[in-house]
Amino acid sequence: MVLKKLPKPISKPLPPSSSFPLTTPPTTDTAALIPPPEPSSSPPLPTISLSTTTQTQLTHFLKAHLKPSFTPQDLLSFLKNRLHHHPNFTQFDLHIFRYAATLDSFRHDHSTFEWMVRTLSVTDRFDALRSVLQFMVSNQCPCSDGIFSCSRTEPIFRFAINSYCRVGRFDDALIAFDYMMKMIDGLPNVSVYNTLIHGFVKFREHEKALGFYNRMIKDRVKPDVFTFNILISSYCRNSEFGLALEVFKEMRIKGCSPNVVSFNTLIKGFFRERKFEEGIGMAYEMIELGCEFSTVTCEILIGGLCRVGRVSEACNLVIDLLEKGVLPNGFDYFDLISKLCKEGNMGRALEVMGKLWRKGNAPSFIACTTLIEGFRRVGKTEEAATLMEKMLKDGIVPDSVTYNCLLRDMCNAGKTVEANKLRLLASSKGLDPDGMTYNILVSGYTREATPQSPRSSETSFSRFTLHPIPKSSDSSNSSTIEALLELQTESNSILSTDPYLSTLSYHLTSCKFIVESLDKSRSLHSLQSFLTRRVTTHEISRVAVSIESEIEAWIDRESIDNLVRALNQSSSSTDDQTLIQMLINFENRVSQGFNRELQDLILNFELGVFGQYVTLNNNEGIIVISRL
Repeated sequence: MVLKKLPKPISKPLPPSSSFPLTTPPTTDTAALIPPPEPSSSPPLPTISLSTTTQTQLTHFLKAHLKPSFTPQDLLSFLKNRLHHHPNFTQFDLHIFRYAATLDSFRHDHSTFEWMVRTLSVTDRFDALRSVLQFMVSNQCPCSDGIFSCSRTEPIFRFAINSYCRVGRFDDALIAFDYMMKMIDGLPNVSVYNTLIHGFVKFREHEKALGFYNRMIKDRVKPDVFTFNILISSYCRNSEFGLALEVFKEMRIKGCSPNVVSFNTLIKGFFRERKFEEGIGMAYEMIELGCEFSTVTCEILIGGLCRVGRVSEACNLVIDLLEKGVLPNGFDYFDLISKLCKEGNMGRALEVMGKLWRKGNAPSFIACTTLIEGFRRVGKTEEAATLMEKMLKDGIVPDSVTYNCLLRDMCNAGKTVEANKLRLLASSKGLDPDGMTYNILVSGYTREATPQSPRSSETSFSRFTLHPIPKSSDSSNSSTIEALLELQTESNSILSTDPYLSTLSYHLTSCKFIVESLDKSRSLHSLQSFLTRRVTTHEISRVAVSIESEIEAWIDRESIDNLVRALNQSSSSTDDQTLIQMLINFENRVSQGFNRELQDLILNFELGVFGQYVTLNNNEGIIVISRL
């Protein structure tokens, strides 16, 4: 241990400043809190002017909470617990600190020094911080009165140096470093050097960083892995990748084992130089050395390959890392899935996702959504539904838009029953259906039950739901009736907000009442009960057709409303392709069966909006769509 040279004890005063008292007030009297400063040739520090009223209030506050003869611990408690939380006096902490230093009976120790340095640092009062550090050099902690210096000196200065580096005040940081070197025993810790080197690198002062590293070597302080990582990063940021590799070799020669940050920095540098094979080779070197991969490592490798179009190579790499057991669990492979979907290779995306998923690397919500949308875009509804089912079973809940769009695709494909099962699974996982969900399902059931000709809809719907059923069956359990009854239970919250749906709500209530009556009559076997069942089934059929009509009217109203809005905005936000598709859909709807309600609905809108797109033929009661 190197012994320090003991300076002559200096107890008073602080360095002169315009805000610091040099006249020492009596020990037992706090009335003259801030005496007038003596003239000084040194530049004054920033000060807070105290009015007579403020000084009086502050004096009374001190008398109330700080006894006349106080210790450093008393002062620290007062500063932390009283002054720091006071709405008016918290800004006077440095005044109180300086006032205490003028008292003959008081001497600051490392606890008050550390609190003041930290407070000034975090509040960016750097000029005042420098004056306190100067005072520490002249008035050292009582712990330093013996042979060795105070053990808290270096941490106090390290905090101040880090604060100066944070804002780029390197001259002050170097002055503080020199102050510290005078006060401590031996050499400072390597972390102090690292703080300054990192500060230089952060502010693009590469040459100064190298210069301070050379000073570190001259001081015979051994660099650690953090030192080398900072230098490697600095060389890479200054496009000197070859020198970064030299530093990497030097650290291994000096017996310093690289860590994951070392490898990540170099792999990123290789990729920036478009040396992908070398970067991947360094990743495998990490595996050989037993250095764990981080999520950042994988993002650099996989993301870097995807960005240059080497998606297939990225797939092979991620699977190989998975098989070697080095792929971290938190790695999000969304970029890889997104790139595969953009290339139209959803099959490969599903294969990669499946392998990772089975090994415990569950995909993110957005990765699953991206793949589902990819399947939907090419019409692979079954694969999308299977993926969403697995998502839900694993607790990955989709957003309502993707969920409803997939249900609509399933219903359009004639798989409404499967769509309803998916709804039940989603409900059990916390994704509650909304009004659109029920509209999609009920519309799907009615389409599957009803042929395209609207004139035969009543007969067809009756055959679908109420055809003579085997004894073991129950008409109320048919898929369509179940959906209608469930929609009725939700009608108060879903349908009550739309005045156009009041009739639908009424029909749903009637349907529920009739079905309950039918269930009660099944327990009887008389002729009357038989006739009652026949009449009741006919009533259910009639109400169901009315419900279907109301739903179709609602869908027509929403479609036309969206079309009118798109036509109004055709010159701004709506692109031509979307507008053409909406007009084609409208034309298809008209071709399925035109009725008076649809014509009235169109006439209720401003007909001029349709312009060249829509023409009414009043003689034949039809609508003609003019293509763009």
